[in-house]
Amino acid sequence: MSSEFSDNITEIEAYTERCNQVFADEKKYLSYCYENAIIMVYKAFEQFVLRSMIACLNHDHSYFQEKHGIKLGKHINDDVCEFLITKGGFFDFKGRDGLCKALNSMIGPNHNIAIIFKKTKYKDAIEQLCTIRNYAAHNSIQSKRAVLKAFNLQRISSAGSFLKQQHRFENIVGKLLELAEDIKNTPLQ
Repeated sequence: MSSEFSDNITEIEAYTERCNQVFADEKKYLSYCYENAIIMVYKAFEQFVLRSMIACLNHDHSYFQEKHGIKLGKHINDDVCEFLITKGGFFDFKGRDGLCKALNSMIGPNHNIAIIFKKTKYKDAIEQLCTIRNYAAHNSIQSKRAVLKAFNLQRISSAGSFLKQQHRFENIVGKLLELAEDIKNTPLQ
């Protein structure tokens, strides 16, 4: 799961590098590329979180059984784990707090993997990813306010123009890759 996330990020970084070459003189189109890239990063991160939760739940579902009062068999497959996590819908969380809530509910607040996702050093990157992705995808007043707050800004034009400057995109992605490496090096429990 961590390796797959890293591979996805490598492809997205190659995409932004190519966009920088192709659209070097066309700032508007380069901004669009960065908006697309942050949405792709968010999608890869969301999948990474889901796969991590599935692995944890599949490995040991005793916390889930106790918390939710549901008796599960000794062995459950990935599809069942995903169904339990998504409740038959799609995987979604609202910002870092929503992510922590989902982790607490499924694998428990004291699980090794949950603890890593909640580390303070990853807090800003996760929150920034969620808010800037929402702004790139929706361009609403509410999403703009959230970005201003998350990045401590007074104004912003577009998500793409913001991300392509001062290595902001690379900084968010770098921190998420560090988180994935941390997850990779941690036992499921």
